[in-house]
Amino acid sequence: MPSAFAATENLVVSADNNLFTKSFNGPMVIEVVVNDNDIDDLANSAEPDVTVNGATLKMIQAGDGNWYAYIAESEIISNSLVNVSLFGGLDDPHSAHAFHSDNTDAESIYLDTDVVVRQPKEPSLNPLNADIADDWPVVQGFDFTVGGDVTVTYAKGGNPQSITMEFLDDPDDFASLSLDRSSYPPGAEIHMTIQSLAHNIDPTDEDSWTYITADPNNSSVIYGQFNENGDPGVNINFTTEHLKTLKFDDSAVLTIDTDPNNHGTPILEFKNNDDQDHDNVATNSQVTILETQPNSGIFKNTDKADVANIKVANNASRDYTGTIDFADNPESVPISNYPGSLVMDINGIGGTWNGGEEITVTLDDGDLNLNSLVDQDIDITNWAHKIPTVIIGSPLTLKDATITVGGNTPVEDPAIDKFSMRASITGTAGQTVNATFTVEDIHPDLFYFSNTLGGLQELPINASLGSTQNVTVKVGTIPADDNLVAVADIFTFGQIISELESAATTRNADAIYRILLEESGDNTATYTATIEYTAL
Repeated sequence: MPSAFAATENLVVSADNNLFTKSFNGPMVIEVVVNDNDIDDLANSAEPDVTVNGATLKMIQAGDGNWYAYIAESEIISNSLVNVSLFGGLDDPHSAHAFHSDNTDAESIYLDTDVVVRQPKEPSLNPLNADIADDWPVVQGFDFTVGGDVTVTYAKGGNPQSITMEFLDDPDDFASLSLDRSSYPPGAEIHMTIQSLAHNIDPTDEDSWTYITADPNNSSVIYGQFNENGDPGVNINFTTEHLKTLKFDDSAVLTIDTDPNNHGTPILEFKNNDDQDHDNVATNSQVTILETQPNSGIFKNTDKADVANIKVANNASRDYTGTIDFADNPESVPISNYPGSLVMDINGIGGTWNGGEEITVTLDDGDLNLNSLVDQDIDITNWAHKIPTVIIGSPLTLKDATITVGGNTPVEDPAIDKFSMRASITGTAGQTVNATFTVEDIHPDLFYFSNTLGGLQELPINASLGSTQNVTVKVGTIPADDNLVAVADIFTFGQIISELESAATTRNADAIYRILLEESGDNTATYTATIEYTAL
């Protein structure tokens, strides 16, 4: 066993973290754990001898056999109780209670502190845990010197194990902001990573903080408005000035300027994800950051599905810039458009492309790479996506149709993507959207198909040679967001065989093919697919 580990083999302290150089500050709660097989009997074990800077620390045995205690700086705890209930109730319980002042040298005792210790281990039935069932968890407050050492010692059989930390006045050296990329296309998700010592209050659970970021003074900062699942949490309101009295200093402030150069149009937008659910998220510019795991001190604005709660506006102009500032460390969010290229690799097919031979299509386009954390596919229902399209002959598309919503109400001047021939149709959720096509110059030797998001279906064309027939197909149903992006086409295939032996047979193929490519990996902005054809 390495000697460095052996020195604290049975003692674990949550602030013993190399990322923050064994430091803590402000209202952070420190978890102290003794894990010793010699005293893990749940009924008869004696309490371990643990001290904080030489003062007795009361330990409680949990059902896993380990012994636990939670400590914090007593003056900071007192300051945190101004207008909020962060640490529960200050008390000196009755003399038979496990946490009576005769059993600990703590300056203060706070019972039922489940706001800042939300996932404690349940106490065992050890008689030393007297009368704490309704009061656990308990935080013991000690006086620490700013800039001084705090040493926790477990006196095990004459071979003490100690861990020393520093209690900081200013946590700004351990406050930083980084973004997932150096520039963003319009519509892109913005993923922040915030490292903050001060925000890591609860060592047992992920901490969550919600900011009104458009307010440069962050007049409302909410601790635990949402828990790690995005459900309502402990919901403790602070002001920035209050947090600064708790030694947060500049790390109390997170601001976002959506239009720092006063162009008149917001460049950045706010939205909900699985970590926050605000009724007025856009108006209030609210952003929730969630700790990546208990006691990590690393926070993100991205949920488990890799969806951020900040994005670039879809109409953001190239070379405009937004600003995100945490702990007086501003980061620019420049908007860029990227060049694109489309390549069809014909090297593997020789001089002729035969039916059944696959050709790889590769698209490089940074403007489509809207989320750096996932590999994205080009989606026909995403209006922002530009879809590579092959048109053969003269198929009928939605630009040639009469579109109706909810019965016979025609759609006037529907938005049509003139490249992929998709339509963006507005209505009320649940309404049916139909398209009526006029099919001309009908020939009995040809086959007619409707092509929609539901698939390819042969049409029963019954008109006589050279006549015209109106055909209505279902395009889709208006979804919950009241906007349907869809396609509907009429394909024609077949051979017209002349009755004259001297006349050539005419082959017909009127079709439109949209190539739905897949990103090759996270954040590559390279999209690939294969295409092939079958000869008639």
